[in-house]
Amino acid sequence: MNFLQEYRGRGPRTVEGVERIVRANFKHGRRCASARREQAAFTRFVRACRATIRKVHGTEKKQSQDS
Repeated sequence: MNFLQEYRGRGPRTVEGVERIVRANFKHGRRCASARREQAAFTRFVRACRATIRKVHGTEKKQSQDS
């Protein structure tokens, strides 16, 4: 075996190295916590709007009587 086959990276050793790795791996903000909260709030808003529209038009979903 040569050196490259035996070498195992141990990760960044300094705070600056860790920050550099974090920045390098951050590709977009769609999965960050604030984006997920914003998406969840928007989804709740859209569902509430749809429920209101169904209520106004008299087409509310009926609860199933099976359970």
